[in-house]
Amino acid sequence: MFSYKDILVNYGAMMMDAPTKKKGATMVKKDWEIKKQQMEVSIDTALVDVGIRMMTVSKKRFDMKKFLETGEFPTYNGCYVNGLDDVISLFKILETFKEDSSVKECLDHIMSLWVENLDAMTIFDRKEFFDRVADMMGYPIETLRFWNLQKIFDYDLDTIFTEDIADLLDFENTLSEEELTIIEDFSNQFEISIIMKYMYFELYDRIKKSVFGDSVE
Repeated sequence: MFSYKDILVNYGAMMMDAPTKKKGATMVKKDWEIKKQQMEVSIDTALVDVGIRMMTVSKKRFDMKKFLETGEFPTYNGCYVNGLDDVISLFKILETFKEDSSVKECLDHIMSLWVENLDAMTIFDRKEFFDRVADMMGYPIETLRFWNLQKIFDYDLDTIFTEDIADLLDFENTLSEEELTIIEDFSNQFEISIIMKYMYFELYDRIKKSVFGDSVE
């Protein structure tokens, strides 16, 4: 088994040594494309994929070695342009899956329950979504000029997962005691929208289309 950390440290060095960040990203992506073809898809390959995205999305060169050793990430002005914070959060979630497979198994179980029950969950109807978000924010949704609808949707999905999904999917009767503990810890640490877009996109897309139809601005 290869070490995703060793590969990312090497790619981080390649990015740092390249004449420009863009040229470094091109070299890294080309090298990884070749290596990845010889590997089975796994959490490790996903970690390398997301690690490369972190270095690519970052406004400045990303110190991957420091990040992997300390967990610290850039704090310079404008570092979250293009959603670097979301990519870092995704990387940390995947690390959690790598360290404890029971977390992913629990989440897989919940997602399967969600798929089975989605058609009966009116909480994702268009009218309920807009009414709920307007009430939540305290003023009409059309005045929320600082967020687009995509961001509002992700925020609402994270809130539902944290506050309502246990009742909607009857966790007391559908999850084991161990799973209840796992998902409580997970909900307190991570945003579900980030991981759903990456690992459970079909379900995420179904929920989004139930609110917005075929597109969202």
